[in-house]
Amino acid sequence: LRVLPHYNVSELSEKQMQECLRGELKPIERLAILFEALWRQTGKYPNLAQQIAMIAQVSFPNDDMIIKFSTGEGKSHLQALSAAYEIFHNKILKDSSQPIPILGPKTSLSERDYKNYHGFFKMIGLKATLIHEHSTIEDFKNSHICYGTLSQ
Repeated sequence: LRVLPHYNVSELSEKQMQECLRGELKPIERLAILFEALWRQTGKYPNLAQQIAMIAQVSFPNDDMIIKFSTGEGKSHLQALSAAYEIFHNKILKDSSQPIPILGPKTSLSERDYKNYHGFFKMIGLKATLIHEHSTIEDFKNSHICYGTLSQ
């Protein structure tokens, strides 16, 4: 499905977004859809620094990078975008026995981020889970993305 050349990304339905993300896209096209989905769900479009960080990440996938963001500058946005991009780019969609972990330093921050980005992941057809002390291995295995802390 090649919808992008014919439509503005902002005109895509949720179903069209999911179909496009699962199809063959150029990295920048995939990012454009993810940016739009994030904006629709959170009301916050990735700022310029976040966009540049994501473009650098997808442009140089084999290079180790350290990107520094201070408190409140959008690390949570980057984590959500990076996880979603990784899943769609590498086609990690079925039987995700190896979900992508998004680990925070504190339970409260992991809970906050899960709450803030759960709708984003759902919109693009991915399942996110919050891992806690009562979670089972099935909770982990049946998700694409797992939020939690190192202690969990």
